[in-house]
Amino acid sequence: MKPFDIYRGTFRWRGCDDMRPWLLVRPSPAGWLCFAISGQDYSGGPFEVPSTDPDFPATGLTKTSYIYDAESFHDLPLPSFAKRLGELQGDLLRRFREVSGV
Repeated sequence: MKPFDIYRGTFRWRGCDDMRPWLLVRPSPAGWLCFAISGQDYSGGPFEVPSTDPDFPATGLTKTSYIYDAESFHDLPLPSFAKRLGELQGDLLRRFREVSGV
């Protein structure tokens, strides 16, 4: 596990315990500080990961998705993670870091 990997995991987000993708940002004592990723734009402010981006295939996501980086970090314990999907890389990672400040 490393920063900017995307893992599928279970953790309560917005009242839902569904398995979802999470962007790992930095390790924490319990696991990883992460941002939630959703296939829906609920607030008009998350970072869009468009499926048409040349760096999209490396994410392991299946459709245009949104990283909720304006919300606080979520501290996911290691047992929450099920499977690595991929990672943010290339220009997509550069743009995300520029916008999010991480």
